[in-house]
Amino acid sequence: MAKHLETSQTEKNTNSTKFKEEISNFFEDLMYEYGGSPLLGRIYSICVIEPEKNFLQKDLQNEFKVNPSTISRNLKELESWNLINKRREPGSREWQYQLNDTSFLELFLHNFEDSRSKLRDKQEELARIKEHWIELEDEKLF
Repeated sequence: MAKHLETSQTEKNTNSTKFKEEISNFFEDLMYEYGGSPLLGRIYSICVIEPEKNFLQKDLQNEFKVNPSTISRNLKELESWNLINKRREPGSREWQYQLNDTSFLELFLHNFEDSRSKLRDKQEELARIKEHWIELEDEKLF
């Protein structure tokens, strides 16, 4: 019985990892289509996966193994598109970044005409991701 539970948990972790990769790939492609870098999509995908979490620049730097200036440049671009917000806790010297509540709207309004046709092209992929997300929520992985 314990072996079955262990296998089941391993399978859930694998599914969760695959799902996170799907989301990351989706936003990498989307950001690239808007003229952004793949890293821009990867950073944004982390914010989408964990919308309640505040990310520090150094956390993202460690996650992606890139220079601070590269992370900073990408965060500024996400901010300029109104996809993320930054704030400081009182007494802290570090900025915290979090998903903007209206970021999906901002993303797709950024270039509406392009978005409309791209959304049609991505509709199937979005539906698959949404179904997978619901499955993972049901399994309590998020």
